[in-house]
Amino acid sequence: MILGVGCSSSGSNKSQGNAAGPDTVPKDSWSISNAQRAGRPLLIRRNDGLAAMANRAPYATRLTVSVTFHHPDDQGMPSGEESFALGSLEDSLTNQLTARAGSVFAAVVTGEGRRDYVFYTKAPAEADSLAKQIVQGQPGIAASVRSESDPSWSGYQGIGGR
Repeated sequence: MILGVGCSSSGSNKSQGNAAGPDTVPKDSWSISNAQRAGRPLLIRRNDGLAAMANRAPYATRLTVSVTFHHPDDQGMPSGEESFALGSLEDSLTNQLTARAGSVFAAVVTGEGRRDYVFYTKAPAEADSLAKQIVQGQPGIAASVRSESDPSWSGYQGIGGR
């Protein structure tokens, strides 16, 4: 559910990060915004700190883990119980993919009955395999993992209409 054309966003709550050198990953700096697609709400968390990343070339593959909600509300958002379970999944994905599979955590998009976790990786095969293992280790979560070449980071640029 990478956003771009046809979505409108509003609001922002940014934390401050530091600029990074050419070979380092900048400190996380997350913004939160609301958007709509076809009149339904989306909640977007975007790691704006990555915009300052000087050398994105090694991270040419976008990896998206999409979780389908079992019981979304009438607006397509997760139940409280599902939100809690997704927090555990997010922690596992973030910790493992960043530490073991050369990945950076770019965004989370929630709405339309699912949540997408978006990473960019310099080790696509390892990240894909690890993400699938993590998802399979989470009982009761229906998820898919997909990797796509995105050397220009167009998916990241389109998240939240930025």
